[in-house]
Amino acid sequence: MSSLTDTLKEGLQYRGQSGQWAWIFHRVSGLLTVVFIVTHVLDSTLITFFPRLYDRTIRLFKSPPAALGEIIVIGAVLYHAVNGLRVTVLDYKPEWWQHQKKATQAVRVAFALLYGPIAARMLIGLFQNLGRKDS
Repeated sequence: MSSLTDTLKEGLQYRGQSGQWAWIFHRVSGLLTVVFIVTHVLDSTLITFFPRLYDRTIRLFKSPPAALGEIIVIGAVLYHAVNGLRVTVLDYKPEWWQHQKKATQAVRVAFALLYGPIAARMLIGLFQNLGRKDS
C-alpha cells in the first residue's frame, strides 16, 4: 500500500518538463477555444431571438477588457493549433517522441513568430480605439 501512495504522490508532483508545460498550455488553450466558440454561437443566436440584447452584447464586446480578452483568445486558438500540429506529427511517427524537447521549442518559436505581429496589431487597434466615443 505504501508503494501505491508513493506512486500517487510522485505522480502528482509537477516537475516542469517542457512536455508537461506543453500539455498544460494545450489543455488551457483548448478550454479557452471552447469558451470562445460557445460564446460566439450564443452571441450569434441573440440577433435572431433578442436583437436588443444582441446590440448590448456587441457594445460590451467592443469594450477594452473584452478586446484584451479577444487578444488572449486569439493567442489560445493559435497556440492550440500549432501545438496540435506538433502532437499530430509526433503521434504519426512515435519514434519521433525522442525529439519532443526540440519539437516543443519549435512550437514556441512558431507561436511567437505568428502571434507577435497579430497581438501587436490588435493592441495598436485597442489603443487607437480607447479615445473614441462611438466605439
